[in-house]
Amino acid sequence: FREWHFPWWIMWAVVVALVAYLMGTQWDGGYYHQIALNIIYLYLPIFLVSGVSMVAWTLYTCRAKTATKVMVWLAVILLMRFSLPLLLILGALDPLLDYRKIWNRNPNKKS
Repeated sequence: FREWHFPWWIMWAVVVALVAYLMGTQWDGGYYHQIALNIIYLYLPIFLVSGVSMVAWTLYTCRAKTATKVMVWLAVILLMRFSLPLLLILGALDPLLDYRKIWNRNPNKKS
């Protein structure tokens, strides 16, 4: 689970949703708003899973102890009001920024 990583092109749906939202705002199109919201509602669980996967990978990479993992996941659950948007943003940016490659980069290696 912690190795799940979505491809970068998944963000094109978000771009289409934002364009549809802006078109609905510009031309008072209710259909454009509905299209944008449906796309976003479809991708929110995907980004949430990606964000949770990223946190799981980070805890594994940092070799966190079991007590630390329990505390982190308990904080994520108890502070859902704050952690949910952070997990969504983390999950949405992960395909674009590819945190795993950045954090696994070895400074001694030549690229």
